[in-house]
Amino acid sequence: MNSKDAMKVLVMLAVAVAVVASYCYARVDLGMTLAQVDQALEQWLSKASQITILIWGQIIVAAIAGLAYKVWRHHRNLSTNNV
Repeated sequence: MNSKDAMKVLVMLAVAVAVVASYCYARVDLGMTLAQVDQALEQWLSKASQITILIWGQIIVAAIAGLAYKVWRHHRNLSTNNV
């Protein structure tokens, strides 16, 4: 296992620990019932999915814009070479 794979495993473990710690904090420190925790989790997942959709939309737009720029630059270079 190289260092990149080890780092991925550590990040996944950190996320799992953060989820468990957040659940324990909500249940014990905030005194939330299981239904309240479930409701908060559903709200968070809804927001997370909206943010994920927004990010992927921006990535797609950036990829299309980058491709359009490459095509434009290629055509511009062809037209300046023919002059």
